[in-house]
Amino acid sequence: MIEKDKKRKQEKRKLLDEEAKMNIKQKDKEQKQEKRKALDEEAKLKIKQKDKEQKQKKRKMLDEEAKIKIKEKEKKQKQEKRKVLDEEAKIRLKQKDKEQKQEKRKVLDEEAKIRLKQKDKEQKQEKRKVLDEEAKIRLKQKDKEQKQEKRKVLDEEAKIRLKQKNKEQKQEKRKVLDEEAKIRLKQKNKEQKQEKRKVLDEEAKIRLKQKNKEQKQEKRKVLDEEAKTKIKQKDKEQKEEKRKTLDEEAKSNTRKKTRNQMKEQRAARTSEADNAIQTFLQMIKQGPAYICSVCHRLMYRECVVLYNENVFTMCDKELLETCNTNKKSIDGEQYICTTCSWNLKRNMMPVQAVTNSLSLDDIPETLKDLSTLESTLISKRIPFMKILALPRGKQKAVHGCVVNVPVNPEETCSILPRLPSSSSCITVKLKRKIEYRGHVIVQSIRPLKIMESLQHLKNEQKNPHYQDIIINDNWPEDSSEDNPQLWEALTSSSPSNNGSALHVLPTASICCYGLKMHPQYHKIHLKM
Repeated sequence: MIEKDKKRKQEKRKLLDEEAKMNIKQKDKEQKQEKRKALDEEAKLKIKQKDKEQKQKKRKMLDEEAKIKIKEKEKKQKQEKRKVLDEEAKIRLKQKDKEQKQEKRKVLDEEAKIRLKQKDKEQKQEKRKVLDEEAKIRLKQKDKEQKQEKRKVLDEEAKIRLKQKNKEQKQEKRKVLDEEAKIRLKQKNKEQKQEKRKVLDEEAKIRLKQKNKEQKQEKRKVLDEEAKTKIKQKDKEQKEEKRKTLDEEAKSNTRKKTRNQMKEQRAARTSEADNAIQTFLQMIKQGPAYICSVCHRLMYRECVVLYNENVFTMCDKELLETCNTNKKSIDGEQYICTTCSWNLKRNMMPVQAVTNSLSLDDIPETLKDLSTLESTLISKRIPFMKILALPRGKQKAVHGCVVNVPVNPEETCSILPRLPSSSSCITVKLKRKIEYRGHVIVQSIRPLKIMESLQHLKNEQKNPHYQDIIINDNWPEDSSEDNPQLWEALTSSSPSNNGSALHVLPTASICCYGLKMHPQYHKIHLKM
């Protein structure tokens, strides 16, 4: 029945003219609107969906030209509707259309999205072609403001990605341009930058210059030598071209500016050096006067901290009490070095702790006043080294190799005459080899003092290194029988021995050039 009525209406409308058709359409439209006003929201949505499906079915049966005509007609209808709307309604309608487009795009695949973007882009370009220059400028400004508003709500990572994307798009566009278009584009960008800089204050200009300088330096780091040379040459030519267009006053101003910049750079370098020197002097103003209560080393203030037992919670109480010697510094405070603190926090004995069998015994009175040669004559080992004074400062340096020669003090001291007076001295020259004219050291020694030192090291101190030494107490009888004249001269003359010196060569093994005589050096070939 409904289908029959529909056909009858269509047949009647065919006989009508255009005005009557328009009146009937308008009447039907008003009737539909009155009916929809009485409906609830769900019924309205169902009717809209139904009408939409009906339109889609009708369009499927149409050809391309008819579809284009219908689209153009609907577009004109929308424009007419929007003309009578106020600004708020227009904004709401735009927002609604935008949301509908976004919902449609969500269900599309990547290829369809790309095609849709390309289509929108072409439509925008076609619209802009028919616009005049002022309208184009206003449209560009509007697009720019929209982009800026979008970027404000983005986070830093999204901003960086967007910048990178825009940069890549610009590079792709420039690749397809010819040389003239590239030059025009560069000139245009340059002018835009200059216009932006004109409205900036001095601080912003300085920051912008610094930023551009850093960007150039980063770009040049990844270049090879040839590219760097080309860029330098290009910069040089550009500067020369700029200077050619300048007059004499501008050239003189440029020279003055360059000269002032160089002076400022030199002053900055000098001030930096002066600041570094002052900082160094301030740091070394207070010397190593702080004693670690664990290892007793003298340290700088930066290398020690105040001793606090509450810090060492992981350390055993016995170990802490054993290591702590309660040694105080010059300011009356108790300190601990960072090395010992690190070990105690891990419940470990500090390697350099005094209680770790590293404490030094006091020097006995018998050995305190020994001279250099006297100490050498009773030592078990004699080191030979060449010590030079450094050209600057008061430090000394060892030049060449160091020879550590084992010595037998028993043989060395057995040739020294023991004079009856305890204050008697003899002059001794220590040589590397007895045949040499030169000597290592020459000093006056006290034989009795040397023998007392040996007795102390062996018998009183019980030094393990001196237990195998046998001291000959029958030396006076043996010496008088061996060389009566020498013994008489030594015991009867003055301590100075008439200016003569006793040439001492403790053992053959202490000679640097006579080392080959030692059993361990038989295979060594020496250049004499």
